[in-house]
Amino acid sequence: MSIPIPYQGTCESCFTLPLTKQQELFSLAYVEAIASAAGYGVDEIRVDMGSLDLTVRQYGNGDNFPLRDSLRIQLKCTYAHLPSADGIHYPVPIKNYNDLRRPALDSYILVVLHVPRETAWLIHDGTSLMLYKCAYWISLRNRPAVPNSDTVSVTVPLANAFMPDELRRLMNMVAEGTLL
Repeated sequence: MSIPIPYQGTCESCFTLPLTKQQELFSLAYVEAIASAAGYGVDEIRVDMGSLDLTVRQYGNGDNFPLRDSLRIQLKCTYAHLPSADGIHYPVPIKNYNDLRRPALDSYILVVLHVPRETAWLIHDGTSLMLYKCAYWISLRNRPAVPNSDTVSVTVPLANAFMPDELRRLMNMVAEGTLL
């Protein structure tokens, strides 16, 4: 019987997660950082059954409570789909597309995080922590059904940068019941 010998060398990539899992975790951390900076809580969804990765929550204060308190988010992360002048053309799986376009009481958005392909996604220099690059959002509610069986190309506008001020604007619309 042989006993495995513990790894004793150095290796930058020997025991890391697959790239797709790294992208998933980084996109969750990115949205949590934005939500925290904007003053909101985040609930991660343990089982993604309805194209839902997390929920951003706002809270009442005193006698003032929002009409609706949560924004539901489906996350995607890509380095392969580069931003163009009109946005990021992202192939959304048909299941996600159909889940996000259906009428619902809650507000749902798709957030696509674009990360660099060849450089670090995160840099720490002793005085700051920088996350690279940027996320963008789009609501797919009321989009038409499509005959596609695999994916639907969706253009996520670069004007919809998912940043703290934009999240506050979205959450105000959620509170008023005006965000589709």
